[in-house]
Amino acid sequence: MLRTFPESITFNFPETIHKLRRMLRAFVAHNPSIGYVQGLNYICGWILIHVEEKEEEAFKLFCFVIERIFPPNYFDSCLMGLSIDQMVLERLIEIKLPLIHNHFQKLDFLSNVITRQWLMSAFINVFPPEVFLSFSFLSLFFLTFACARE
Repeated sequence: MLRTFPESITFNFPETIHKLRRMLRAFVAHNPSIGYVQGLNYICGWILIHVEEKEEEAFKLFCFVIERIFPPNYFDSCLMGLSIDQMVLERLIEIKLPLIHNHFQKLDFLSNVITRQWLMSAFINVFPPEVFLSFSFLSLFFLTFACARE
């Protein structure tokens, strides 16, 4: 938990860490078929920050994102949805960026080594916070609207 957004002032407060931990434990109980998977802490933490630490609302939105926005088998024990996304990304690199793809091939480099964490955290821990925040408020608005319609 302490590695989730270490640069964030919000996550320097123990109560915020406790809220994140409670939400993740509640999600494991709520959806045992998924349980806890690496990367969920970033998605959950990001939502918690953006709903001004309102734990119940953040939990509902988190469940909606994981259970309705991501494909059904994205975070299951086999990570099939994640694996499919990684194959699609690999194919896109091959088609759209052939020089990079060929370079990876020469190095015997597997791109899924780095893309797995990117995809599992919905890119939240990849970009600097100010870059991610620039497009995330609009996303949160649409997610909140979609969740409210449920």
